[in-house]
Amino acid sequence: MGARTTFSALAVNNLPNYDYFDKTQFFPRYVYQPEPDVNRVDGSYPKNAILVKKSNLNEASVSAFRNHFGIPSLTDDDLFHYVYAMLNCQTYLAKYATILGREMPPVPFLDKLINVRDFVDAGKKLCEIHANFGSAIPYKQDNLFAELGDQNDIFSDLNKRIKIVKHQSYFSLNCGTQILIDNVPNDALEYVVGGRSPIEWVLKRCKPRDYKASSIIDDIYVEFSDGGLDPNREYLDYLRKIIGLSIQSKLLREELARMVTKI
Repeated sequence: MGARTTFSALAVNNLPNYDYFDKTQFFPRYVYQPEPDVNRVDGSYPKNAILVKKSNLNEASVSAFRNHFGIPSLTDDDLFHYVYAMLNCQTYLAKYATILGREMPPVPFLDKLINVRDFVDAGKKLCEIHANFGSAIPYKQDNLFAELGDQNDIFSDLNKRIKIVKHQSYFSLNCGTQILIDNVPNDALEYVVGGRSPIEWVLKRCKPRDYKASSIIDDIYVEFSDGGLDPNREYLDYLRKIIGLSIQSKLLREELARMVTKI
């Protein structure tokens, strides 16, 4: 994805917008086709059509995948996770850097000496933590709000005020002089999607936005409050999850690069 930003591949569990990052190409794991198949010029189908869930992977590709590695038990899911691992492998990204984001890059089969199961497993882990980021393991849980007590009120609207404070080997998230999340390894900023680290994306996108033409105010704090939740706590928990996801992603990408040193 990304015509102007750095190429990135990101798994999602909902249909993304075409402008998800920049201009996005979407490759679904499954498609839903009407039964019986209806051939209409515009690609539509009747309202009463029965939609059947089908794998979106070409049978010939899956067969070639199995034959190359000599493992008949490899599945459609394995090929899907293999491709996702490849699109997140630094060795692959470096080799095809000049065409990524401009045209459809090839996805080569790895050398047979490489353990394809390990490569697929790493891709599966990446895919799962990215698609289910809301369930990511939070980084560094603490008792910040219990320690602050009544002072919690002075940190209202954190989504407007949190900033990254960088140090030599780590960074912190601060509100003024108050450190909210400390000693975060720089790995969390080095994992980049669409030109920014996920943490920077969240800090930017979670700030309130007022759309004057429609009179709509986009504010995550309103959503938290409407749900009966403490906005400050929920927002910091969300940031901890994004930090945890970023560190995990960086480690898995490094694991892929160690597996594949040449393409």
